[in-house]
Amino acid sequence: MLQIKAITPDDAALWDAFVSLYTESFPECERRPVVSVERLARESGKFRVNAIEKEGSFAGFITCWDLGEFAYVEHFAIVPSMRSGGLGGEIIDATTANAGKTVILEAETATDEMSRRRLGFYVRHGFAICPQPYRQPAYTPQQSSLPMHILSYGRALDDSEFADIRDTIYETVYNTTVER
Repeated sequence: MLQIKAITPDDAALWDAFVSLYTESFPECERRPVVSVERLARESGKFRVNAIEKEGSFAGFITCWDLGEFAYVEHFAIVPSMRSGGLGGEIIDATTANAGKTVILEAETATDEMSRRRLGFYVRHGFAICPQPYRQPAYTPQQSSLPMHILSYGRALDDSEFADIRDTIYETVYNTTVER
């Protein structure tokens, strides 16, 4: 049986499994420091770390922001031993079905086979790659912004929608203003 539940650092075993997978799955330039995630999970009413359990075992996580008009998936990973079995698709499909609003996420540009496969996964699950240029702001002052795509569930965004969503993500998630 599949279960998705919000966790905080107080959920020690699940939190430790989350942190381990989070730091293994994303390079430092594509993730916030763990202490920042801990603070957000405890203090932000907009941010949630959701643990995914399958048959009682930790299977992955999905971190989401409720940004009013839309939900923003910041990070998503499945434990390596459970990948390629349909679990990731099941989680993304459940997330979009239960959101009750537009779901947005970022994905790296297609520069190699893995990034092409990742984009293809999201497209197969109903996401549209927005054509507008986008850069993920740096998580720390020591990092640089990264070229990424914004993906929107169901359809691509027009320029006005894209600008509004980008601005909200920059201001709320990254605590910065739009890079021009």
